[in-house]
Amino acid sequence: MLNNLKIRAYNYLAHQFIRREFCPRLFRLVSVGCLCYGVTFLNAAPQRFTLSSGEQLIGEELPDSDEQMLFIRSKTLGDLKLLRSLVVSTQAIELKDKEVVANAPTPKQATEPKIYTAKDHHMWHKGKAVIGQIRSMKTPDYWKGMLRLGLNYSTGEKKWSENFMRGQLEIRQKGSPNFYRYSGSYSFRQNERSSGEKYVSTDRFDVNIIYRRAIATDWFIQNSLGYRSDGVKAIKREVKETVGLGYKYKLSPTIELVLGGGVGVEDFQTESGGNQDGFSGDLNIFQELKWSPNKRTTFSQKFNYYSDMEDPNQYSYVLTGAFLIRLTDLFGLEFSYDQNYDGNLASGLLKDDIRWRNALVVYF
Repeated sequence: MLNNLKIRAYNYLAHQFIRREFCPRLFRLVSVGCLCYGVTFLNAAPQRFTLSSGEQLIGEELPDSDEQMLFIRSKTLGDLKLLRSLVVSTQAIELKDKEVVANAPTPKQATEPKIYTAKDHHMWHKGKAVIGQIRSMKTPDYWKGMLRLGLNYSTGEKKWSENFMRGQLEIRQKGSPNFYRYSGSYSFRQNERSSGEKYVSTDRFDVNIIYRRAIATDWFIQNSLGYRSDGVKAIKREVKETVGLGYKYKLSPTIELVLGGGVGVEDFQTESGGNQDGFSGDLNIFQELKWSPNKRTTFSQKFNYYSDMEDPNQYSYVLTGAFLIRLTDLFGLEFSYDQNYDGNLASGLLKDDIRWRNALVVYF
């Protein structure tokens, strides 16, 4: 009798299991179980992992972790993989419900785990130290420097385009009688003939060093050394060394005028090797004007004249004028005029060269 009851019970359960209505119920039961397990996993208590470098990471330890490697799911960094030897302590923490839910990974975070090693720690701290040193670098307050970058165009019978770079550094320490000015420029010109053919002319560059020492309230002595090479004028080399006396006059609190003169020697060489080449004595006159109506705007003008001691008809001069606007502490704009005349060149060569310049200025 008892055996018959057991057989009937087994038959009933088997019948219920194979019924069509039972399969969806079983599927729902399994789905609910899996969902509960997933929610339980997502709401695992987050932990604070303290690294040997002193940094802290907040996240959940994943089941893939073992004795050597630790897998962490972070809210902001995504999945991380790092050595357990880097972790000095682990502490359970409590977050609000919203924070725990936000800790669940989004599709954007579903990337390959990042490997965080001791080498990464070392490189990160080293890079941070280098950046800190660069930010702390600062030129002395008595240094005033600027770098100009420009592009010029000329139209007419002789078309050309010119890229140029000019730099200048002035050193004038407060209370010191010494003044230094280092300047130089480099130009690259491309010409266009009347036929439309383009060709690159020889580059031009120059370097100038000026030293002044105050000997009285407004008087100073000056030593000037300059070097120039100009492919546009076929000047192979020009070296000038002059010594002179100058006077600085304050026309107003914003206007300063400098006048002076001196004597020196010159070594002049051209590509053609004409009669004007060789050493000669020079007389020099120099003049500078600077007007600064405000801290952001400056107008400057300079004139330098050289004459051969033996032949006054052999002379040259440089006339420049510039209007400068300082937009920020680092950048500014400059609009300038430059005229360079060399009367000692042979016939057929370009003696007078006039350029209008527009440049971006970088201060340092």
